[in-house]
Amino acid sequence: YALFNQSILDVTEGTTASAEIEIRYKLGKQNVAFKHATSLDVLYRNAMIWDDDKKVVSFITAKDPAVMAFAKNIAGAVRELDSTGFILQYRQALAMFEAMSVHRMNYVVDPASSYQALSSSDTTVDYLQFPAQSLTYRAGDCDDLTILYCALLEASGIETAFITVPGHIFAAFSPGLSAASASRYFPSSADYIALDGKAWIPVEITMLHDGFVRASQEGMREWREALKKSQARLYPVREAWETYQPTASVEDARVVPPSVESVMARYSESWKSFVMLN
Repeated sequence: YALFNQSILDVTEGTTASAEIEIRYKLGKQNVAFKHATSLDVLYRNAMIWDDDKKVVSFITAKDPAVMAFAKNIAGAVRELDSTGFILQYRQALAMFEAMSVHRMNYVVDPASSYQALSSSDTTVDYLQFPAQSLTYRAGDCDDLTILYCALLEASGIETAFITVPGHIFAAFSPGLSAASASRYFPSSADYIALDGKAWIPVEITMLHDGFVRASQEGMREWREALKKSQARLYPVREAWETYQPTASVEDARVVPPSVESVMARYSESWKSFVMLN
Protein backbone atom coordinates (compact mmCIF):
# COMPACT_ATOMS: atom_id res chain seq x y z
CA TYR A 1 0.00 0.00 0.00
CA ALA A 2 1.25 3.46 -0.85
CA LEU A 3 1.56 6.05 1.91
CA PHE A 4 0.36 9.51 0.85
CA ASN A 5 0.88 12.78 2.63
CA GLN A 6 -1.34 15.88 2.74
CA SER A 7 -0.26 16.95 -0.77
CA ILE A 8 -2.46 14.21 -2.29
CA LEU A 9 -5.42 16.51 -1.53
CA ASP A 10 -3.94 19.07 -3.93
CA VAL A 11 -4.78 16.77 -6.84
CA THR A 12 -7.92 18.29 -8.33
CA GLU A 13 -7.65 16.60 -11.73
CA GLY A 14 -6.74 13.01 -12.49
CA THR A 15 -3.06 12.55 -13.29
CA THR A 16 -0.50 9.85 -14.03
CA ALA A 17 2.42 9.10 -11.74
CA SER A 18 5.45 6.94 -12.35
CA ALA A 19 6.35 4.20 -9.90
CA GLU A 20 9.08 1.65 -9.46
CA ILE A 21 8.61 -1.64 -7.66
CA GLU A 22 11.77 -3.27 -6.36
CA ILE A 23 12.02 -6.75 -4.87
CA ARG A 24 15.12 -8.06 -3.12
CA TYR A 25 15.53 -11.60 -1.87
CA LYS A 26 18.09 -14.30 -1.27
CA LEU A 27 18.23 -17.46 -3.34
CA GLY A 28 20.57 -19.81 -1.55
CA LYS A 29 23.68 -17.71 -1.01
CA GLN A 30 22.94 -15.40 -3.93
CA ASN A 31 21.38 -11.92 -3.45
CA VAL A 32 18.81 -11.21 -6.13
CA ALA A 33 17.13 -7.89 -7.00
CA PHE A 34 14.33 -7.25 -9.45
CA LYS A 35 12.97 -3.85 -10.53
CA HIS A 36 9.82 -3.06 -12.46
CA ALA A 37 8.88 0.41 -13.72
CA THR A 38 5.21 1.23 -14.22
CA SER A 39 2.74 4.09 -14.28
CA LEU A 40 -0.25 4.65 -12.02
CA ASP A 41 -3.45 6.62 -12.49
CA VAL A 42 -3.96 8.97 -9.53
CA LEU A 43 -7.57 10.07 -9.18
CA TYR A 44 -8.57 13.52 -8.00
CA ARG A 45 -9.26 14.19 -4.31
CA ASN A 46 -13.06 14.10 -4.69
CA ALA A 47 -13.17 10.74 -6.46
CA MET A 48 -15.00 7.70 -5.08
CA ILE A 49 -16.26 4.40 -6.43
CA TRP A 50 -19.49 3.02 -4.94
CA ASP A 51 -18.21 -0.55 -4.54
CA ASP A 52 -18.84 -0.17 -0.80
CA ASP A 53 -21.37 2.48 0.28
CA LYS A 54 -19.60 2.88 3.62
CA LYS A 55 -16.65 4.53 1.87
CA VAL A 56 -18.66 7.75 1.82
CA VAL A 57 -17.82 8.34 5.50
CA SER A 58 -14.24 9.21 4.49
CA PHE A 59 -15.72 12.51 3.29
CA ILE A 60 -17.55 13.20 6.57
CA THR A 61 -14.82 15.39 8.06
CA ALA A 62 -16.38 16.50 11.32
CA LYS A 63 -13.11 17.94 12.65
CA ASP A 64 -12.60 20.27 9.71
CA PRO A 65 -12.20 23.77 11.23
CA ALA A 66 -14.78 25.27 8.86
CA VAL A 67 -17.29 22.56 9.76
CA MET A 68 -16.66 22.89 13.49
CA ALA A 69 -17.01 26.68 13.41
CA PHE A 70 -20.33 26.44 11.58
CA ALA A 71 -21.72 23.61 13.70
CA LYS A 72 -20.66 24.64 17.19
CA ASN A 73 -21.96 28.15 16.63
CA ILE A 74 -25.47 26.79 16.01
CA ALA A 75 -25.42 23.94 18.53
CA GLY A 76 -24.24 26.30 21.26
CA ALA A 77 -26.96 28.82 20.47
CA VAL A 78 -29.68 26.16 20.84
CA ARG A 79 -28.25 25.06 24.16
CA GLU A 80 -28.07 28.62 25.50
CA LEU A 81 -31.10 30.35 24.00
CA ASP A 82 -33.74 27.62 23.94
CA SER A 83 -35.13 26.49 27.28
CA THR A 84 -37.41 23.82 25.77
CA GLY A 85 -37.22 20.61 27.74
CA PHE A 86 -37.34 18.37 24.67
CA ILE A 87 -34.35 16.25 23.62
CA LEU A 88 -31.33 18.52 23.04
CA GLN A 89 -29.92 16.41 20.18
CA TYR A 90 -33.23 16.62 18.34
CA ARG A 91 -33.44 20.39 18.75
CA GLN A 92 -29.85 20.86 17.64
CA ALA A 93 -30.39 18.66 14.58
CA LEU A 94 -33.47 20.68 13.70
CA ALA A 95 -31.53 23.93 14.06
CA MET A 96 -28.63 22.62 11.96
CA PHE A 97 -31.00 21.70 9.15
CA GLU A 98 -32.52 25.19 9.21
CA ALA A 99 -29.03 26.74 9.39
CA MET A 100 -28.16 25.02 6.10
CA SER A 101 -31.29 26.59 4.60
CA VAL A 102 -30.45 30.03 5.98
CA HIS A 103 -26.95 29.58 4.56
CA ARG A 104 -28.72 29.29 1.18
CA MET A 105 -27.63 25.74 0.51
CA ASN A 106 -29.32 24.24 -2.54
CA TYR A 107 -29.92 20.76 -3.86
CA VAL A 108 -28.40 20.62 -7.32
CA VAL A 109 -28.07 17.43 -9.38
CA ASP A 110 -25.01 17.10 -11.59
CA PRO A 111 -26.15 14.92 -14.53
CA ALA A 112 -22.56 13.79 -15.08
CA SER A 113 -22.09 12.76 -11.45
CA SER A 114 -25.39 11.94 -9.79
CA TYR A 115 -25.83 9.36 -7.04
CA GLN A 116 -28.79 7.87 -8.87
CA ALA A 117 -26.74 7.24 -12.00
CA LEU A 118 -23.47 6.10 -10.43
CA SER A 119 -24.35 4.34 -7.17
CA SER A 120 -25.35 1.14 -8.98
CA SER A 121 -21.87 0.82 -10.53
CA ASP A 122 -18.85 -0.48 -8.63
CA THR A 123 -16.39 0.71 -11.28
CA THR A 124 -17.53 4.20 -12.31
CA VAL A 125 -15.83 7.09 -10.52
CA ASP A 126 -18.14 9.56 -8.78
CA TYR A 127 -17.37 13.11 -7.62
CA LEU A 128 -18.16 13.85 -3.96
CA GLN A 129 -17.71 17.15 -2.18
CA PHE A 130 -16.12 17.58 1.21
CA PRO A 131 -18.38 19.37 3.74
CA ALA A 132 -16.38 22.60 3.69
CA GLN A 133 -16.56 22.66 -0.11
CA SER A 134 -20.35 22.29 -0.02
CA LEU A 135 -20.59 25.14 2.47
CA THR A 136 -18.44 27.25 0.16
CA TYR A 137 -20.30 26.36 -3.04
CA ARG A 138 -23.71 26.46 -1.25
CA ALA A 139 -24.88 23.57 -3.42
CA GLY A 140 -24.60 19.83 -3.74
CA ASP A 141 -26.14 16.54 -4.82
CA CYS A 142 -27.98 14.28 -2.36
CA ASP A 143 -24.71 12.59 -1.38
CA ASP A 144 -22.95 15.95 -0.88
CA LEU A 145 -25.73 17.31 1.33
CA THR A 146 -25.90 14.07 3.32
CA ILE A 147 -22.15 14.23 3.90
CA LEU A 148 -22.43 17.86 5.01
CA TYR A 149 -25.36 17.35 7.39
CA CYS A 150 -23.74 14.32 9.01
CA ALA A 151 -20.46 16.20 9.43
CA LEU A 152 -22.18 19.20 11.05
CA LEU A 153 -24.07 16.98 13.49
CA GLU A 154 -21.04 14.85 14.32
CA ALA A 155 -19.09 18.05 14.99
CA SER A 156 -21.82 18.87 17.52
CA GLY A 157 -21.51 15.49 19.20
CA ILE A 158 -24.66 14.00 17.64
CA GLU A 159 -24.40 10.46 16.30
CA THR A 160 -25.40 10.15 12.64
CA ALA A 161 -26.04 7.58 9.94
CA PHE A 162 -26.76 7.60 6.24
CA ILE A 163 -29.56 5.74 4.54
CA THR A 164 -29.50 4.28 1.04
CA VAL A 165 -32.54 3.34 -0.99
CA PRO A 166 -32.47 2.57 -4.72
CA GLY A 167 -31.00 5.60 -6.48
CA HIS A 168 -30.90 7.83 -3.42
CA ILE A 169 -28.99 8.58 -0.21
CA PHE A 170 -30.09 10.72 2.74
CA ALA A 171 -29.21 11.34 6.37
CA ALA A 172 -30.36 10.17 9.78
CA PHE A 173 -29.37 11.04 13.33
CA SER A 174 -29.75 9.52 16.76
CA PRO A 175 -31.64 11.58 19.36
CA GLY A 176 -29.72 9.64 21.99
CA LEU A 177 -32.66 7.35 22.79
CA SER A 178 -33.19 3.64 22.79
CA ALA A 179 -36.00 2.34 20.62
CA ALA A 180 -37.97 1.54 23.78
CA SER A 181 -37.64 5.00 25.35
CA ALA A 182 -38.36 6.86 22.10
CA SER A 183 -42.06 6.11 22.50
CA ARG A 184 -42.14 8.51 25.48
CA TYR A 185 -41.16 11.43 23.25
CA PHE A 186 -42.81 10.64 19.92
CA PRO A 187 -46.54 9.91 19.58
CA SER A 188 -46.07 7.18 17.02
CA SER A 189 -43.46 4.57 16.15
CA ALA A 190 -43.89 5.80 12.58
CA ASP A 191 -41.96 8.95 13.60
CA TYR A 192 -38.62 7.18 13.99
CA ILE A 193 -36.64 4.16 12.87
CA ALA A 194 -36.05 1.46 15.48
CA LEU A 195 -32.97 -0.52 14.57
CA ASP A 196 -30.77 -2.70 16.78
CA GLY A 197 -32.36 -1.23 19.89
CA LYS A 198 -31.66 2.38 18.90
CA ALA A 199 -33.93 5.14 17.58
CA TRP A 200 -32.97 7.06 14.44
CA ILE A 201 -34.59 10.11 12.86
CA PRO A 202 -34.32 10.14 9.04
CA VAL A 203 -34.05 13.49 7.25
CA GLU A 204 -34.64 13.97 3.52
CA ILE A 205 -31.79 16.41 3.16
CA THR A 206 -32.73 17.55 -0.34
CA MET A 207 -35.83 19.28 1.10
CA LEU A 208 -33.78 22.07 2.66
CA HIS A 209 -36.32 24.78 1.91
CA ASP A 210 -39.40 22.80 2.98
CA GLY A 211 -38.63 22.81 6.68
CA PHE A 212 -37.25 20.15 9.01
CA VAL A 213 -40.63 18.63 9.90
CA ARG A 214 -41.59 17.87 6.30
CA ALA A 215 -38.06 16.65 5.54
CA SER A 216 -38.24 14.20 8.44
CA GLN A 217 -41.69 12.98 7.40
CA GLU A 218 -40.46 12.41 3.85
CA GLY A 219 -37.42 10.56 5.15
CA MET A 220 -39.67 8.19 7.09
CA ARG A 221 -41.89 7.66 4.05
CA GLU A 222 -38.90 6.80 1.85
CA TRP A 223 -37.52 4.44 4.47
CA ARG A 224 -40.80 2.57 4.89
CA GLU A 225 -41.40 2.24 1.15
CA ALA A 226 -37.90 0.86 0.53
CA LEU A 227 -38.04 -1.36 3.62
CA LYS A 228 -41.15 -3.10 2.28
CA LYS A 229 -39.04 -4.21 -0.67
CA SER A 230 -36.00 -5.01 1.52
CA GLN A 231 -34.11 -2.22 -0.25
CA ALA A 232 -33.43 0.15 2.67
CA ARG A 233 -30.04 0.23 4.39
CA LEU A 234 -28.93 2.34 7.37
CA TYR A 235 -25.20 2.72 8.04
CA PRO A 236 -24.08 4.34 11.34
CA VAL A 237 -21.26 6.74 10.53
CA ARG A 238 -19.14 5.97 13.59
CA GLU A 239 -19.17 2.26 12.84
CA ALA A 240 -18.16 2.90 9.22
CA TRP A 241 -15.34 5.19 10.40
CA GLU A 242 -13.71 2.13 11.97
CA THR A 243 -13.09 0.87 8.43
CA TYR A 244 -12.86 4.12 6.45
CA GLN A 245 -11.37 6.96 8.46
CA PRO A 246 -12.23 10.57 7.60
CA THR A 247 -9.59 12.26 5.52
CA ALA A 248 -7.74 15.48 6.25
CA SER A 249 -9.22 18.93 5.72
CA VAL A 250 -9.43 20.60 2.33
CA GLU A 251 -7.63 23.89 2.76
CA ASP A 252 -9.26 25.97 0.01
CA ALA A 253 -12.66 26.41 1.72
CA ARG A 254 -13.93 29.88 2.63
CA VAL A 255 -17.02 29.74 4.81
CA VAL A 256 -18.89 32.56 6.55
CA PRO A 257 -21.56 31.02 8.82
CA PRO A 258 -25.03 32.63 8.95
CA SER A 259 -25.84 34.82 11.93
CA VAL A 260 -27.15 33.12 15.05
CA GLU A 261 -30.13 35.48 15.09
CA SER A 262 -31.29 34.49 11.60
CA VAL A 263 -30.89 30.78 12.31
CA MET A 264 -32.72 30.94 15.64
CA ALA A 265 -35.59 32.83 14.03
CA ARG A 266 -35.99 30.05 11.46
CA TYR A 267 -35.51 27.46 14.18
CA SER A 268 -38.37 28.93 16.22
CA GLU A 269 -40.75 28.69 13.26
CA SER A 270 -39.75 25.10 12.56
CA TRP A 271 -40.04 24.14 16.22
CA LYS A 272 -43.60 25.51 16.34
CA SER A 273 -44.48 23.30 13.38
CA PHE A 274 -43.11 20.27 15.20
CA VAL A 275 -45.03 21.10 18.40
CA MET A 276 -48.29 21.55 16.50
CA LEU A 277 -47.99 18.08 15.00
CA ASN A 278 -47.21 16.47 18.32
